[in-house]
Amino acid sequence: MSLNRYEHARIKHKIDGYMVGRHPTETREQEFEKAKAELLVNLKREIQQVEAFAYADLNKKPS
Repeated sequence: MSLNRYEHARIKHKIDGYMVGRHPTETREQEFEKAKAELLVNLKREIQQVEAFAYADLNKKPS
């Protein structure tokens, strides 16, 4: 995949937000893969929430 510098920086920043520190038994690459997987789970959940959101929900008060 070819990313421009802005897309690259945005994605890097998102993944960095999930990298909370190294565990003594993990390599940096393992930590990166865990962070990326967690980010993807959260992004997929957010997409599902947006897809389920209806026009009628627009004026509802959140609980």
